[in-house]
Amino acid sequence: MKYRTKKEFELIDLHDSEIEKIEHHDGNINIFLAFANLRAEHSANTHGAGASIKPCILTFKTIISENARIFNDDKKTFALHPEPTQPLGNEILEASISKRDEGVTCYTLKGYHRLGWSEWDIYCHGFELKWDQFDGDAWWVNW
Repeated sequence: MKYRTKKEFELIDLHDSEIEKIEHHDGNINIFLAFANLRAEHSANTHGAGASIKPCILTFKTIISENARIFNDDKKTFALHPEPTQPLGNEILEASISKRDEGVTCYTLKGYHRLGWSEWDIYCHGFELKWDQFDGDAWWVNW
């Protein structure tokens, strides 16, 4: 892939990013996305305004642990996800980051799975986002 970033996760917008596949490989998790968006402030954004980028591979590096939960509507609480290696369905709806112990970060991805609302915490030593092209303005530009 032509472009890449390993920083400023909070300036990457994954809302509605379509998931093509999820792979666990060599201690990493690779999420293949049809597209993502970079906010204007992201240092890798050469487009100026918020930019749509595609196709993308989001890699979480050196996984420490992961925790996938699914919301149980009947009990109104979260339970262990029955498909923890594929916890999200078609798209990511929310993404966030929080720092943990030294060198470990928690990335949380949220969205729907065929069984309901899912939340996936990934504890690892970092991420990398790679993509091939800038594809115009992000969805929110001139909205």
